[in-house]
Amino acid sequence: MNVNDYITIRPYTKSIEEWMEDMEIPVGERGQIAGADVVAFPVGYRDCEQAFATSLYDFLAYARERDLFKIEVCCPEDGFTELELCSAKKRLGKFFLASTITGTIFWGVVSEYIYDQAKPILPQFSPIENVRTPQYLEAPEVSFSIVIPDSLGNKQEITYDGPVEGIDKMGEIIKTLTNGNGSELHIGEVKE
Repeated sequence: MNVNDYITIRPYTKSIEEWMEDMEIPVGERGQIAGADVVAFPVGYRDCEQAFATSLYDFLAYARERDLFKIEVCCPEDGFTELELCSAKKRLGKFFLASTITGTIFWGVVSEYIYDQAKPILPQFSPIENVRTPQYLEAPEVSFSIVIPDSLGNKQEITYDGPVEGIDKMGEIIKTLTNGNGSELHIGEVKE
């Protein structure tokens, strides 16, 4: 498994203010969203551009229980639309982090949540070699993206879409950004 095949890094230019405008957030609700440490954005599925990932609501409850950062959803209070796609893939959505400091804390909660969710369905390894695991027993997959400022203040979107076992590479990338070594990421080399 080549983890780099599941990760995409690209520059990100859209601001929270632009998102709030697109989502038609009432002026009275904007301060709460803009002041959050983490903001969940819609994922942008084909015909449902303002829909959120199906696992977002569960993840929000999980993150709020830990009370390590303030997390908000970029949508009007009565406008939360969740799109459920029929597959075993865990889709968390897109998250905008206000600072690099939030990055490592947020990553700890995301990875803990993913492993907690995946643990019951992770394949059991057999001591017998060359035994093919049936597809329905293969490792679960996860999909999410994190928008984070690098040490220069530029925003980068890091997307992961692949097996649970590869998410640790995302943590390494986030640590690189938070330690001020974002120039090592070669942003121009985007994997599609």
